[in-house]
Amino acid sequence: MNETVAKNLHKITIIDEAIDNWWDQHLRGKPVLDRLFYTASESANNSLLWYVLGSTQAATRRNPRDAIELSLVLALEWILVNGGIKTLFMRSRPRHFNQHPYSLRQPITSSFPSSHASAAMVAASLISRKSRHPLLWYTLALTVAVSRIHTRVHHPSDVAAGISLGLVIGAIARRILR
Repeated sequence: MNETVAKNLHKITIIDEAIDNWWDQHLRGKPVLDRLFYTASESANNSLLWYVLGSTQAATRRNPRDAIELSLVLALEWILVNGGIKTLFMRSRPRHFNQHPYSLRQPITSSFPSSHASAAMVAASLISRKSRHPLLWYTLALTVAVSRIHTRVHHPSDVAAGISLGLVIGAIARRILR
C-alpha cells in the first residue's frame, strides 16, 4: 500500500473513532434514540422502507411509473454499491463491545460504503421530486443513514461515503428521468 494512502486511511480511522466515542458519550444508550435508530436501520434493510414508501406515493398519485423508476434505480444502486464498490474495498465492520438493545440484522458484506445510506439518499432524491415536502424525505433518509453509525454497523466514514454516493446517483437519476 502506498505510504500516502496509508497515512490518509489512518487519519480517517482517527476521525471515525473520535465520532464513535462522541456518539457513545452523547447519543447511544438513550432509549428514545436507540429505538428510533434501530427501527430506522431495520426498516431500511434491503431498501424495503423505500420500496414501500415509493409504491405508496405512486399509488396515491395513480402513477405506477414512479414506483417502477424508483425500483430500477434502487436496483442499479444495489448492484453498483453491493456488487461493485464493497467488493473493491472489503473494509471490516466496527467491532461491537456491547450488546444491541434491539434486534438488528448483522450484515456480512464489506463496511465501505454504507448501502443503507446510499439507498436512502437515492430514494429521497426520487421520492421528493414530486413532493410538496422534500425536506421530510431527506430527513428520513438522513435518519436511516446515521442509524448505521448509532447501531455500530458502519464506521462514520462509510456513512459519509454512502450519503455522497447516493446523492450523486440520485441527481443523475433525476436528470435522466425528468
